[in-house]
Amino acid sequence: LTLNLPNTEANGRIFCRQTNTTSTCKGIRHGSSSYCAHFLFEVAFDEINRNFNILPNITLGFHIYDSCSDGPKAVKSILQILSGPGKTVPNYHCRGRGQIVGFIGDHSSVTTLPMAQILGVYKYTQISYGATHDVLNDRSLYPTFFRTLQSDSTSYSVLLKLLKHFGWTWVGILASNDDSGEKETLVLTKHMTSNGICVAFTIKINLVLLRDTDRVLESYRNIVKESSANIIVICGTFSPYVANFFKETEDIFADRTLILNPTFAVNNFLLEFYPKTFNGSLALEHFPIEMPDMMTFFESFHPLDHPDDCFLKHIWLLHFRCDVGDQRWNILKDIYKISLHNCTGKERLKDFTNFAPDGLSPRVYSAVHAMIEGLQQIHLFLNRKKNVKSIPLFNYKKQHSDNLCENSKMTTRKTTMEKKKENKSVYPAEKRMSVFFLTPSKDTQEHKSENEVNTSNTNMDPSMAQESSLVPETTKDNLQDQLKLLLEAQFNMLKQDMLKSLEDIKQDTNRIAISVQALEKKLVSFDNQLGTVKETVQSLINKTSTLEQKIAALEDRSRQFNLRL
Repeated sequence: LTLNLPNTEANGRIFCRQTNTTSTCKGIRHGSSSYCAHFLFEVAFDEINRNFNILPNITLGFHIYDSCSDGPKAVKSILQILSGPGKTVPNYHCRGRGQIVGFIGDHSSVTTLPMAQILGVYKYTQISYGATHDVLNDRSLYPTFFRTLQSDSTSYSVLLKLLKHFGWTWVGILASNDDSGEKETLVLTKHMTSNGICVAFTIKINLVLLRDTDRVLESYRNIVKESSANIIVICGTFSPYVANFFKETEDIFADRTLILNPTFAVNNFLLEFYPKTFNGSLALEHFPIEMPDMMTFFESFHPLDHPDDCFLKHIWLLHFRCDVGDQRWNILKDIYKISLHNCTGKERLKDFTNFAPDGLSPRVYSAVHAMIEGLQQIHLFLNRKKNVKSIPLFNYKKQHSDNLCENSKMTTRKTTMEKKKENKSVYPAEKRMSVFFLTPSKDTQEHKSENEVNTSNTNMDPSMAQESSLVPETTKDNLQDQLKLLLEAQFNMLKQDMLKSLEDIKQDTNRIAISVQALEKKLVSFDNQLGTVKETVQSLINKTSTLEQKIAALEDRSRQFNLRL
């Protein structure tokens, strides 16, 4: 059931999650979105490497690490990639061939934040396809971070309009007991109370297993039962323990309406394993990204075409019970307790009932093409410059300029034909994606959220809605124009930095010259003083000689006097 609410066309969609409680879940359950993201990531690189118009004579490679939704593991993976094989050592790498130009990921804000902190120090570009935390909007803290989706602020605005549309003014909040959950709870509570919506209760769900889990779950159960709130908003970070919470308390949510934020809405594992809990719930999803020939790709994907893909073999073995022809995989028969058979070769990924790219998987594809398009623009720029060999491509990692992000609006558009006239090689138009630049001040953002959220013009044009209060901190513009402007600004900044460095060197040289001159003067003065000392010593020597002569004369006179006596 699609709900056409005011000003939501350009930002996402709200749908009613309806499930059949008597049916069984088929296909890939947990991890299906991870498989999709992995496949689309590889497909994007394969397309780019096959296209001779994109980065000619340059072959792109990649590393894939699973963060397992764990911050420390994500940090370890980042340091491992930066350091190369072997022991991880900060500020040192032993990679040999290939240079790292950027990072794609991560899926969650919990792991993306520590990644962005490290990569911001080393000025590596990072494009996330799933992190929505508002703190990542701060360009001073995360200057090289980009994302292919909007932040949580947009979801809050849509959620408020949804609640006001149905007149729901008594609402409960379920949040994860971490930084993301705390942040979202505070922001939601603030916006709800300012719009006449009362918070009935707030429950913080722990992300780790506690010794007294049963007692904690019972206390949560009592809070929900005793409350008269029929609308419950779920926000924060998803984890297996959050899923376990809904499993243990599904009986108390049967007659209540749950509203899931985008983080939970895209989690098929949660929604399909607990249909009784989430039957009839509402979910907020980010606006869809169209990926060219996506379904054609999934229809044609087969292990015979990718014999080295272990993920694909795993899927065929686990869900089609296919014998992959490798004895090393027989151990999985005992693990999964299944029997294998020879398949027909007609099996396809699309045969899985829930193996379809979710709202985030296409954004992986989008993020890869966005980053490669930036590299393409750098490559074209360097080819137009002199002494290109003295400017290594991989040194240009910072792709951000604060002055370009003001007002979140990029101008200077050019048609594809004009760009073809200017550049011999132009990034394909169908691959151009959107990256969001998040810059307005907190005061401006809060002012817009509080004063424009009451808009009820249902006839607003979608193009106007894109610039409405639902997205006060974002802009979606032509990526090629944006990256071109960003790269030009980047090299201008580099030029300014070089000029400043040269000026500093000149000043240091002048200071050294002055010091040398002063030292020379001191040496001359020392020489003069040394000459004076020498003259004084010579004078003393002369006086001593005179005295010795007088003493000798006195001694002669003394001897003569003695003889006379």
